[in-house]
Amino acid sequence: MTKQNVQSSGTVKKDKISREHKNRESSTKFSSMQSELMSKTLELIQIKDIMGNAHKLLSGLKKEIDRADHKLMLKEILRSLQVEGLKKRDWELFHSQLRMYNEPFMESLCKKFPTLSHQEIRIASLLKSGMTTKEIAELFAIQVRTVENHRFSIRKKMQIGTDRDLVSELQNLG
Repeated sequence: MTKQNVQSSGTVKKDKISREHKNRESSTKFSSMQSELMSKTLELIQIKDIMGNAHKLLSGLKKEIDRADHKLMLKEILRSLQVEGLKKRDWELFHSQLRMYNEPFMESLCKKFPTLSHQEIRIASLLKSGMTTKEIAELFAIQVRTVENHRFSIRKKMQIGTDRDLVSELQNLG
């Protein structure tokens, strides 16, 4: 083997090792970003639950208060705690992060299955990220049954039989 072939072989090996290292770094970074997204999602769900529970407790207390000024103050507190899903700003932040982390997957899904609705694409992306049906329902402030219906619709549009796992199929897509 000539000196040039040995150098060329060494360069190829270094390039391969460098590419593998970059791939590992990218994979680690993506996993970290996915974990961060899941953490923020669960945090938003917990905040929504806490506010909902506080609203419920204060509503019960309102019935027992006699003084008009206290009732008025409690009414203002209740109004500030009303939760109808996520606040628009929180949702927009979450949605932008979801798109940033899952943009290639969501675009691929749109191209391969153009009949999927925007909501179905978001749900598919969250399922792929590891969220449960219940967590997705809480996040979107919808019934679990509604998410189950979306899952069924996603399966149908992607032609995934009931003998195959939807989440696994989504993860295999990209």
